[in-house]
Amino acid sequence: MFTPCFNTLTLLLTQHQTQFNFPWLLTTLHTACASLGCYFLMLRGVFKLSTLGRREKLILVAFSFLFTINIAISNVSL
Repeated sequence: MFTPCFNTLTLLLTQHQTQFNFPWLLTTLHTACASLGCYFLMLRGVFKLSTLGRREKLILVAFSFLFTINIAISNVSL
């Protein structure tokens, strides 16, 4: 359910990009939708949280930063 909604939102926003000249707001919406989708899946029991050590937390922060930068660059380039 998440993937079709995510793809539809991405296609609609890409289609209307010429009228929506706020790439940073689009990045915020994109990241927020991804976060809410992951939270929803966690509530449904699709996956469970695990205890992370310091190294794993740093890797998670680095990946999250990379994910957000990737979205931002994609939105700005549109």
